[in-house]
Amino acid sequence: MMKLLTKENTAFVNWVRLCDIDNYYDCNLQKQEVEIAKPLYYASIAGWTGASYALLEMGADVNAQGGRYGNALQAASNGGHEAIAKLLMEKGADVNASGGEYGNALQGGSIEGHEAIAKLLIEKGADVNAQGGKYGNALQAASIRGHEATVKLLMERGADINALGGEYRLFSDSST
Repeated sequence: MMKLLTKENTAFVNWVRLCDIDNYYDCNLQKQEVEIAKPLYYASIAGWTGASYALLEMGADVNAQGGRYGNALQAASNGGHEAIAKLLMEKGADVNASGGEYGNALQGGSIEGHEAIAKLLIEKGADVNAQGGKYGNALQAASIRGHEATVKLLMERGADINALGGEYRLFSDSST
């Protein structure tokens, strides 16, 4: 697997072109290498803990930007891959890095109701009121999908129910 996860390997680029696990609906045989996220991102989104560890040991940039979710920590958080999220944070991943569809790792994990990951991110310093992404903030993301335990955690940790942003503008708009 590690031979595949080398961006210099044409097999990696062709794999992403044929079956991009970051976006299954985007089979693009003409996709350029600069449009493809780093191998660590793909290992993180797939939940491949061993490969993620090996790539980090080989010097992969833990904070490299790219992909639908923005970076490897955001991808692991959205996918519920707690062991990878922990590993990335141990290796210096920025818990407040912004970008991608959900804006940040906390929002990415909250939209799927991954309470354990949300708690871990908050303990590592994630801003519960950070704005950005499709839903505006983590509280809106968790509430729109009905993840009550994650909503409760975020509110206990100081999430602002009056914060504006995202498609639904206010927490009360997303919870109705």
